[in-house]
Amino acid sequence: MLDTHTLVWFLEGDSKLKKKFRQTITESSEKKYISIVSIWEIALKVSIGRLETDFSVEEIRLLIDRNGFLLMPIDHSHCLNIIDLPFHHKDPFDRMMIAQAITENLTFITQDQNILLYKEVTIL
Repeated sequence: MLDTHTLVWFLEGDSKLKKKFRQTITESSEKKYISIVSIWEIALKVSIGRLETDFSVEEIRLLIDRNGFLLMPIDHSHCLNIIDLPFHHKDPFDRMMIAQAITENLTFITQDQNILLYKEVTIL
């Protein structure tokens, strides 16, 4: 599962994305997930002027499909896993994606140092 910044940097070809992450995303035969939370986060940040992207919010779904990503909805079990999640990170978007990665046993691709504090999730 890609963190929101990982998705944006990947789609924009941004050099801030570590080469090993880009290589894993493009070359791995594993399924790659994008949380619906990322689309929500991007839309919110674009609407309040905190994020500018090379693509429009309307294009995100097409870009997700074009790159072979699978869209993950929020499930009740994801919400339940947030209850016991330590507060290493207070961002509600990241907390939900961490809960999703834990629940679904997915590796989370992120460069967010706060997320590295969660021992419950596998981080790339």
